[in-house]
This record gives sequence, C-alpha cells and structure tokens, in this order.
Amino acid sequence: LNITLGETNADGLAIALLGTVSVLSQTSGTLTDELVDLVHDTWVPLSKANLTGNPTLTNNAASTTWVEGTDYIVDKQAGLVKALSTGTIPNNTADAKFDCAYGALTGTEMKGATQSVVRAKFRLVGTNLADGTPVDIMVHDVTVSSDAAIDFMAADFATVPLPCRMNTPVGFTEPFTVKNYTPA
Repeated sequence: LNITLGETNADGLAIALLGTVSVLSQTSGTLTDELVDLVHDTWVPLSKANLTGNPTLTNNAASTTWVEGTDYIVDKQAGLVKALSTGTIPNNTADAKFDCAYGALTGTEMKGATQSVVRAKFRLVGTNLADGTPVDIMVHDVTVSSDAAIDFMAADFATVPLPCRMNTPVGFTEPFTVKNYTPA
C-alpha cells in the first residue's frame, strides 16, 4: 500500500519519518548571563527560542559589551547567536554572557527516526471517481517503512510518501476492506 499525504500535520510527518511527537512548551522569562562559546560566523544555540527583548552580549567579566548588528547577530525566532568575524568579538571566545527576554510558545516537536517501525491503521473515506459514489476503505494494520526523501527546502508544501506493508491482524481474514455504496 502506498499513500501520499498532500497535506500533513505533525502526526503524519512523524509516521513518515518513523518519529515520535511530543508537546513543546516554553513559558516566558529572561535569559540572564547564559554562557555561550562564540566562534566567528557560527550560529550558537541558546537555551530558549522566541526571543522578544533587546539582547545584550558581554565578555565573561562583563567589562565589554558588544553591539548587535556590528559584532554579532541574533535569530530571535530560533534562539541563535552568531559572532561576526567583521566585529570586535575575539574568535573562540569562551563563556560570553548573553541576556535577553523570551516569550512563551507552544506547539509540537517531532523527533525523527526514534522508532524502527511504525504500525498504523488507516481509514480512507472519499468519493469513487469512476461513478461518484461514496467509498470507505479500512486498512486494519500496516507497517510503515518510509523509503522516500522528504524535501524540507521545497518551494511548495511537500508531499509525504507513506509506503506501507499491509498485515492481516488476528481476528481478521483480510488486511483491508473496501466499501463502495449508494446511500439509500
């Protein structure tokens, strides 16, 4: 069985990438003196994302304050800081101190390839394109083994291929049923 999701959510993507989905939650607050090791022109992750305030970056002794946009840049959405080789921050600066407010965020996080196999059940409800009647397909048990690439950099929303092997579960004589009917 091959299914291609034209639109997907976190659960569909997790199935395709043999991953697991968990809740992502961050309350608002302030990063104070978060230690970062800076290498020129290299993004360094901070412990928080969704930065909302004006960042401050100093050396460990707090005797030098560097200028955002000149000495370093910040990706506030992702929570990243980068020392610029054109600025005054010495390359390979250890334990610089980063301060900034951050906002709350909620969502999901999908960790890929955490499962060796994904078992699923699919119910596909739609219209028979040959005669316009309703169709209801129930696939009782499938093993998903994603073997196709997903282009995360595509210009349009990516389709998600789900190649599956159908199984006949205990209590059934078939791996799937197809109901094609005319409503009374």
